Amino acid sequence: MDDLTILREKIDQLDDQLFDLLEQRFALSNQVKHVKQHANINIFDSSRENKIIHRIPNLSYQKEIQEIYQTIFRLSKAIQEKKN
Repeated sequence: MDDLTILREKIDQLDDQLFDLLEQRFALSNQVKHVKQHANINIFDSSRENKIIHRIPNLSYQKEIQEIYQTIFRLSKAIQEKKN
């Protein structure tokens, strides 16, 4: 195998893990929705988002990871706002 194929296989393995982790995270967001509805709590919680952003370690790709989390937050809120 050439280097590119090996690297792409490693990326595919990580992607498979990310797919599963994101599925789990969004399922938990849906559960949070029901808890918030029952407790009459607003969906948006900027303090929670800030806590998560500040937990991101100072890594080489910290800015990119923060951008990904902003998307995750947006999608999690959309899940929590869905009627079902």
